[in-house]
Amino acid sequence: MKRIILLLVSSLGLSAAAQAAAPLAGDTLRGQHRFIQRVSATMCERLQAEDQKRPLASLSEVDAQSILAATIESSILANADEMNTLMKANKVSNPHKAGEALEVTMILRLVESCPAGQQLMVGVIQSQFGAKLPITEAERPVLQLITQDVCRRLDAENATRLMSSRSQEERRTVIMTALQGGMLKNMEPLANLYGLDNMKNNKLMEGVGQKIALLIIQQCPTYMLQLGIDEYMKHK
Repeated sequence: MKRIILLLVSSLGLSAAAQAAAPLAGDTLRGQHRFIQRVSATMCERLQAEDQKRPLASLSEVDAQSILAATIESSILANADEMNTLMKANKVSNPHKAGEALEVTMILRLVESCPAGQQLMVGVIQSQFGAKLPITEAERPVLQLITQDVCRRLDAENATRLMSSRSQEERRTVIMTALQGGMLKNMEPLANLYGLDNMKNNKLMEGVGQKIALLIIQQCPTYMLQLGIDEYMKHK
């Protein structure tokens, strides 16, 4: 499951960008937050327009990378005056490096708050892991049952207090608790499907957990994508 989560950001080349320049935390540059909001909103609008032409969730990884790169470039150009003002106001000595750091932060925000950006990532994950984690017709109804239960738990938690307003550790705890709760509640159909003895097989159950994570990303992606952001930020 952890590998799937980390792929949320690395699969679109975000890791390479981060190696060149780590995301700027908080409001490192005065006016940075407002600028990132503006460019991310522009990116989201353009991705929504792309989604109207062809569903972003159906794109290959190569096409997704191409669209994301073009969207970043065009969105920054559309806000070039504000970016130049930002760099001059903060007396940035290396605008290129600072710009790369801002790009990474923009992508993280896009994944967190833009439905079209989320669909782009979901499509990449599906194309990379769908064949590697095949779900049989016998498995699907049971795993969907667990997935629906987990998503309901996460929706209830989010309604109580927005997941995005919680700390990274609290988000991770809530998500893992929901996953465990969903599996425990549906332990009987799981045991009937895989056999009680096989439930003790760690490798088998790890694969089951990965399949459930994949289905959760398809059904209620926001939570897992946020977890992906958190995992990325911990490893940057």
